[in-house]
Amino acid sequence: MKTLIFQVHIYPGYDFSQKKLPNLFDYMKDLYVESNSNVKEYAERMGYEYRLITDQTYSHSAFERFRMFEEEWDQYDTVMYCDSDFFFHAQTPDIIKWTETRPELVFLVKDSQKETPQWHESRQRSKTEIYFNSGFMIWKREGRRMIREEVNESLRIYEKSRWKDQDAINFLLRNHLDKTLELGPDWNGVMATKRPLFTTHWAGMRKSDWNPEKQRRFDLDKQLRMSELTTKQLEELY
Repeated sequence: MKTLIFQVHIYPGYDFSQKKLPNLFDYMKDLYVESNSNVKEYAERMGYEYRLITDQTYSHSAFERFRMFEEEWDQYDTVMYCDSDFFFHAQTPDIIKWTETRPELVFLVKDSQKETPQWHESRQRSKTEIYFNSGFMIWKREGRRMIREEVNESLRIYEKSRWKDQDAINFLLRNHLDKTLELGPDWNGVMATKRPLFTTHWAGMRKSDWNPEKQRRFDLDKQLRMSELTTKQLEELY
């Protein structure tokens, strides 16, 4: 089985000390560099290939993760994508090995565990029954091929939407929810950094709270809490 874990880190070429432009995603260089190093270390520890995309080929850097749907990526049985504000820790399990035992083809975490008005708006915008976060995803080869013919349409529809790639991903999965498994929030705690046991995702406004020392404290706390659980209890969190 050939597996790739990849991230996207493209400098936007904009002075963030000035007023932000519309639809511009937050960028924190130090955070991104630390995340890239961390995810690469996780990939190497698990025995998987790692790739960091630094060149932009799509209309917006948020869509660069869509490279996984291109035919040249069919060489990989499984592809994991992580945002560049995403972290694992020393005891994070091998989620990819676990997905190999599952019949589903795509694995993501719901964008919000609370069905807020914003969540409903996003769901309606993407014409789907459930709305996932696109900052952490695992796709088997068959899953990537499954939606390939609709990728260009999704890019056209959501090129200027607020959540761009996330809206497009959910649009692509709308008719394939039977092939998609919702992972537990301990794999990607969207808008939560302390709760998830396996990872930390400094999504959205959480970015401004990040620093290396806080990341270290979170990691140690999560490892301690994990050590108090049995293997069966941990797997139930998947």
